[in-house]
Amino acid sequence: MTYVLNEIVDVVKNGNDIDSTCELVSKEISEKRLSFLQFVESLEEILTSTDKDIRLNGVKAFVAVLKKLPLDFFVPEELDYINQFLCERFIDHHSFVPIVLIGIEYTVQMKNITKQMIVRYFNTIMPHFHCQSQLQNDRHTFYCILQYIFLNRLDDLRFMGPDFLYCVISSMDGERDPNNLILLFRILPQFLRNYPLGHLAEETFDVIACYFPIDFYETEESKITRDELATNLSRCLTCVEEFADFCIPLALQKLEASLKVAKLDSLHLLKFCCENFDPIK
Repeated sequence: MTYVLNEIVDVVKNGNDIDSTCELVSKEISEKRLSFLQFVESLEEILTSTDKDIRLNGVKAFVAVLKKLPLDFFVPEELDYINQFLCERFIDHHSFVPIVLIGIEYTVQMKNITKQMIVRYFNTIMPHFHCQSQLQNDRHTFYCILQYIFLNRLDDLRFMGPDFLYCVISSMDGERDPNNLILLFRILPQFLRNYPLGHLAEETFDVIACYFPIDFYETEESKITRDELATNLSRCLTCVEEFADFCIPLALQKLEASLKVAKLDSLHLLKFCCENFDPIK
């Protein structure tokens, strides 16, 4: 055990071959020859270093070991420590955000994570995170966190009301990557149907509607088609009754566009309006 801990400290300090060493550490932990706490305590000098690059290596090792352990491995008390640690690292330095997001994405799926821990994550993220300032992969990680929350833990955050809704819509405002957009367009209807929009209904619609009609040209390398984006966008724009007053005028306005593709998109959107909005209202 001492050999393993000494090795991980040396490796993390140098920043080389962290993943393979963390594989060995996680095996020791999963087989109960080493505790996660002992592993973290061995990193104390690294995690408290005045050199942010050394601290970052420590966080990378922390998350690498964490991700190699089963989702049901930690009891709530251990998870609470991990949760607090990741929140503290999130606001330590902006360069830590990508790796901490990976840790958050994994831990929100854990069996014993509590409502309090989920809330702590978002209370940390919301005032300190500007999604569109991050790289594409890191934005995608954040959207994957949202996807899991929308599908599995939305009730935990419902009490946040417009604050959480604003976090969601501001995170996607200005997103241009098609892979991120298709993910957002697929997960938003589930969220919007099950979360109160309140006074942010129009602002929420406007953030989504800025993508209509879809401006995307496929290439041979494209894994996503324009039709997929357009169809899923239309589903977002017509997924809740609160959008009716904004969506129908938008479709009629874009119907007058000179581009044929914009006209076709507008007709398809009107079809979705007829299928999803209450004609009496």
